[in-house]
Amino acid sequence: MKISDLVITESDEHLSSTKPSPNALYEDDVLTETTLLNLMYCPLYSVAALLLDLRTSLSFDKGNTGLIVFRKVNRIIFDDSFNQPLPVPYVWTIGDSRVSQTEQGVEFLLPFMDGKMQVIAQKIEFYVGSVKDIGEIATSLDEGITDYIQSIPKWESDFEVIASSSRV
Repeated sequence: MKISDLVITESDEHLSSTKPSPNALYEDDVLTETTLLNLMYCPLYSVAALLLDLRTSLSFDKGNTGLIVFRKVNRIIFDDSFNQPLPVPYVWTIGDSRVSQTEQGVEFLLPFMDGKMQVIAQKIEFYVGSVKDIGEIATSLDEGITDYIQSIPKWESDFEVIASSSRV
C-alpha cells in the first residue's frame, strides 16, 4: 500500500496487531532526532499527517519510516520564530514531543529549533514501517539535495506497516 492510502482511508484493518515500541502516542520524547519530511492537510476529510524519517531517530531500531495521522482535526498551529528565511534545503529535526489529553481532543506537540507545531485531533494513529530501497541510513545532505530527495520516503512510496497504534 502507499503511505497516502493510510491518510485518506480510515480503516482499522490498516492497524497492525503489533504495537510500536516505543510508542509516540503514549510516551513523550520518543521522536527525538527524527526528521520531519512532510506535512499533509486535507480539509475535505479533516485529516492531517506527518511523514517522518525514523532512520535519524534515537529511539527506533525497526522500520525506516513513521507516519502520524490526525483525524477530525480541531486545531493546527505552526509557530515559527525564525528571524530570517531558512536555507533550502533545511532539515527539520524534532526535539521533544508531548502527547496529552485535553477537552478538545488529543494534543500532539512537536518542538523544533526556533519553532513548534501543535495539532489537536479527536483521533491520532501512529504507524512504523518500511519503505523499500531507501536504505537503513539516511543520506547526508552533504552528498547533494538530489541524492537526499531520492533517498527519503514520499507520500506515494510503497509502505509495509510493521507496528501501529491509535489514541482517541
